[in-house]
Amino acid sequence: MAGSRHHVIPRFLLRGFASRVTSKATKKENIFVWVHPKGKEPYECNIVNVGVEREFYGQGVQSVDDEITEIEGPFANCINYLRKSADDASKVTDSTLLEFVVHLTARTKHLRESIIDSTGYLFDNVFGHLSEYNNWREFCLRYFTQHPEVIKEELEKFLLSAPMSAHKKAMARQRIKRMPVERILQFMDNENSEWEMLFEVLRLKFTVDLSDVVKQAHIRSLLKNLVSQPRVEHYQKLHWYIRRLSQPLVLGDVCCLFKIDSKYKSLGGTEDAIERIYLPIASDCVVVGNARDEVPDISVTELNEASVRVSRDYFISSVRSTELSSLSDLLGTESQMATKDELEQIISEVIYEP
Repeated sequence: MAGSRHHVIPRFLLRGFASRVTSKATKKENIFVWVHPKGKEPYECNIVNVGVEREFYGQGVQSVDDEITEIEGPFANCINYLRKSADDASKVTDSTLLEFVVHLTARTKHLRESIIDSTGYLFDNVFGHLSEYNNWREFCLRYFTQHPEVIKEELEKFLLSAPMSAHKKAMARQRIKRMPVERILQFMDNENSEWEMLFEVLRLKFTVDLSDVVKQAHIRSLLKNLVSQPRVEHYQKLHWYIRRLSQPLVLGDVCCLFKIDSKYKSLGGTEDAIERIYLPIASDCVVVGNARDEVPDISVTELNEASVRVSRDYFISSVRSTELSSLSDLLGTESQMATKDELEQIISEVIYEP
């Protein structure tokens, strides 16, 4: 992955879904897969051009590209072994697999764009609401009533540099202490248009800057830790199995799929009661982490549909068929990290329960 073209999905994982392999005179293999993009016809493509983003993991000293390339070696060896040698229904005990699952879910474009979408929705709605002065005033009234210490702290900051005697400062403290919050807010009323403009400017600026802010935060997070040990330990509580299947599996751009509370999601944290984790590693092979110590039954139709629904932009397969092509209509239908209802609840708590 060295250079400016960064693979957000490792090529060693993509090759498990090869539709065909050709060899050059240089003996270097060309591996192709079928790509099913959202809203477009499927096409066959060399995996060197699948899931590629320019400088996705940064550049220069702020790049995590080399570190990811280095860590991929043991992961590739583990996946290749499971793909070629592990028997159906056999248990997986190699912790390298768990580290790969944790690493993979943290590095994808799916994760970054989901954060951008969710954060953008939250801030756009919050700033949009507060850009109307009456809403901002009501918010301040509730907030300062519940948190009078904020007014006291700001007053103390002002008095530190104010050219006033100690006696006048003491009088100011007593006056503000007795003054109702409603009276304090009246000082804002003469500048209501400026408050409205402030929040509208913040709303627009945040929208413009959000993608880069999230990108830099994502890169810093990866630089700090490519594999989260607490999540590895959490996933160790599951029982991991290999399942080999006769029907073709797809690999969505989400890669890993989590089943939590009987719902499929793109990510499972350390506080979640995870029922299952699925990672397709080949068109006929999937690794499953199961909460129960038993070989999991697999419905290929259900798993493929869930992978596509939770993915955002595309999925890949080893074959092209009418059945698989029809799945592209499901792309992105359940790809949000949080549902709209969950986001609305957060917005309500921010605005009405300061």
